Order: sequence, then structure tokens, then C-alpha cells
Amino acid sequence: MRSVIISNLVYGEPYTTVFLELHLKSLLENFNQVALGENSMYLIYTDGSNIGKITDHRSYKSLSSIMQVQFIKIDDQLNYQGRYHAQTLQFQHSIKIALERNSLMHQACADIYYGSNFWSNSFQLLAKHNANGLFGFAIRTTLESTYDVLRVGYFDNDSLFEIGYSNIHPIWSFANWESPYFTKYPYTFLWSSPDQIVCRAFSIPPIIFEPTDKMMAASGCGDISVLPLCERIYIERDWQILPMLEVGMMQAFFPPFSTQRSSVEKLVAWARRHLPAENHANLVHYQVIKKRDTVIDQSLIEESSIVCKKIMEQLASPF
Repeated sequence: MRSVIISNLVYGEPYTTVFLELHLKSLLENFNQVALGENSMYLIYTDGSNIGKITDHRSYKSLSSIMQVQFIKIDDQLNYQGRYHAQTLQFQHSIKIALERNSLMHQACADIYYGSNFWSNSFQLLAKHNANGLFGFAIRTTLESTYDVLRVGYFDNDSLFEIGYSNIHPIWSFANWESPYFTKYPYTFLWSSPDQIVCRAFSIPPIIFEPTDKMMAASGCGDISVLPLCERIYIERDWQILPMLEVGMMQAFFPPFSTQRSSVEKLVAWARRHLPAENHANLVHYQVIKKRDTVIDQSLIEESSIVCKKIMEQLASPF
């Protein structure tokens, strides 16, 4: 089994509590199913103010009993507004450690909750597809309405889907292509029915990847910077295989909506202003988010394909 470096930026509240009560809870449930390489390590980047709270917690003690954990102090005042700068420091430092240890890397988030078999499936997919970069999506859901539910008990992936979809974060609810108030942040956009979501995105989050020297200078926004630097990628189309929730604060990116409907032309103009050109073609990929036995609605995939083809064609045109 390959070793993996898990890197996480954990600062302030509610992130420290969510990290301990939700993130590590789901991580430990998953780690019962996998054997990690001896060079595996969990890196926690922090300003130092929360180290005592973390080390006193039962989840930290369980984690440190199965793998090496190291705190890396960032000598800066960490806050939500400066997160991208801190993430870049974190990412580049973690890449260096992963290269030194000949390990895979997973850039985690304090508010990610893993579903059943996430880790075992991740390693299997890398091997099966001979990939050096594995990518997938988390359902973006809302912390305020899910925290008390998620912190107690175990959830199978169908239950996790229900929790995520019934508490979907505003940044995703307004990312639906049919919304009359389409998102101001169309890094990701959706087509949905009452029982499933088809997700396409310019920025696709990395799950596990092999670090390279080129990544030493990459941005900490891994969903934008990692994929173009991987030679052999695999993007999982079935959320059930790599199930995750992102349990985000309601105020994150709020208000995420515009006062207009979606438009191919407006989205193309936005993408040219905000995204590197190598990310434009990512719209060819998609993921279906649903319960295990729900029949895939092919019409959603087809509708999304038609729209995204138009977007990519216009982006490829110089005019």
C-alpha cells in the first residue's frame, strides 16, 4: 500500500470544532478499512492557537495512534479572508514533504466529511486506472443544519446523500443551470431532478495525486491548479464511489446569487476573466450524485453536455 500525506489547514472556529467532531470522525471510520504505508502522515497547518484543543480531543488521540501526526505553525494570523494565501503556503510545503517521502498526497479541508469506503476506493481507483491524479466532487451542504446530525452515529452513503441534498448550500442551490438567480461563482454548475444531481465544473477537486516538482510553485487552490499538472487523470463519475460532503458555513460566499438567469455568453465572459485557459475543457467531465440504486437520468447528462459544448466552443474561439 502506498503511503499518503494528508494535509489540512485548521484554524479558528467553527473550523477547529468541525475538524475534530466531523472530519476526523469520518476519516477514522474510513481508515478501519485500509492499510496505510509506513511513510503516511497527517499534517495539520495552524497558527498554533488551537493545538491544545486538538491534542486533547478523542479523535486526535485515535488518529495519532494509527499514523504520525505533525503540526506545522504558520506565523501569520489565519482567517477566512486570507485562506487562499495560507492554502498556498500549506500546499507547497506539503508537496515538498510528500516528494521527500515518496508518498501520494491528499489536500484535505477541515469541513470535509467522508462517506463509506472513500479511502479504500480511492487507492483502488488509482491502481485500476493507472492514474497519478484522482478527482471527484463533494456535495456542498450547510454546516448550520447538518452539524448536530453528522456528529453522532454512522451513515451509509445513501443516508449521506439525503443529508447533503436536503441541506444543500446556497452556493450550489443557485448553481443550478435553471435557476432564475444563477450563481455569481460558476466554477461549478448543476442540472438536477428530485433524486439526483449532475455536476460539471471548471475546477475539479483532487482526491489523491502524485506530487511533482512542478507543483512546488502551484497555487493552494487545488481544484484549479492540480489537474493540469497530472499526466494521467481519472475523474470519477459516480459520487457513491468517492462520497463526500463539504459542510460549509452558510455565510461562505454569501450572497452567491445574481439577479439573472444563466447564459452561455455571460458564463464564457466570466470564465475568460477568472480562469486559466487549461481549465476550460474540464467541462467535458461530469459526476452523477444520487443514491446507489437510483436510475441515472440520462436527459440531465445530455442537457448538460449540450450547454457545456457550447461554452467550450465559444471559449476556444478567439472572437
